Amino acid sequence: MRGSVEWLDPEGLARHPAFTNAVVVSGAVRTVYVGGQDAVDASSAVVGVGDLRIVTEQIFRNLRTALAADGAGREHLIKMCSRSRDPRQLARRAGAAGR
Repeated sequence: MRGSVEWLDPEGLARHPAFTNAVVVSGAVRTVYVGGQDAVDASSAVVGVGDLRIVTEQIFRNLRTALAADGAGREHLIKMCSRSRDPRQLARRAGAAGR
């Protein structure tokens, strides 16, 4: 089976000339790779400055949009990485991610 690669920049996510929001690799299996998402809306405006809950909700909204572009959802996630300068914020971020 011959494989293929498709680059996705779905509606609702900021577009940038230097990166693509998601890449779909198809062959024997189909895998969606989602690039690092920031707290920006579709117009590239920064969302929730100073409010970790709003920032996290926007990041996960962007993640859901990127996954949905290929028919996937949170239930299809295998691995996710989150970074924070302050480890005490991770529990608050996890609570907001569940929304």
